[in-house]
Amino acid sequence: MTNTTTSLRRTSSRTCAVDDGARLSGVRSLASTLPLLITLFFIVLSGTFPAQQSRFNIVDYGAKGDGKTVNTSAINQAIAACAKAGGGTVHVPVGEFRSGTVVLLSNVNLHLDSGAVLKGSDDLGDYVKEGEILYGLILARKAENVAITGHGILDGNGTYFMDLNKKRVEDDFDGKFTRQGKAYILRRPGTG
Repeated sequence: MTNTTTSLRRTSSRTCAVDDGARLSGVRSLASTLPLLITLFFIVLSGTFPAQQSRFNIVDYGAKGDGKTVNTSAINQAIAACAKAGGGTVHVPVGEFRSGTVVLLSNVNLHLDSGAVLKGSDDLGDYVKEGEILYGLILARKAENVAITGHGILDGNGTYFMDLNKKRVEDDFDGKFTRQGKAYILRRPGTG
């Protein structure tokens, strides 16, 4: 029994000696290849992730979130600067920012913070008009890679321009194309 224990110990210490040597030679080879590994890491990293995107805060371009000032020019200037820089994020911070038509350009992310409201202006003159076409709050023409993100609110302010007492059914309207079917145009009790 003693002989068996002794031989196991010897085997164990021989194994440790071999492992220690392997570890040391592994450290030496790792140290010599480390610069190569770091270089490869950065090459892969630079090709995998896009370059750091620029951030353009509309307040830096003169926008005021007071709910009264019309900020169309400031917002569109921030978007133009963002697009000119190759793209990025146009940041709308907390506040109510009134605006006419906001024209999104390629590679622009319009980001509204939680608590930010981008609200359509009450003046139709603040919106882009081409011939008989009057555009709304957001316009993107021939733009690629655009996004509107965040937890803020886009409020087109459409009810301001509506006569809420007027029935909105055109001559060519067919209720069968609505979710409610023909019941869409029926008066309901309590609706006047």
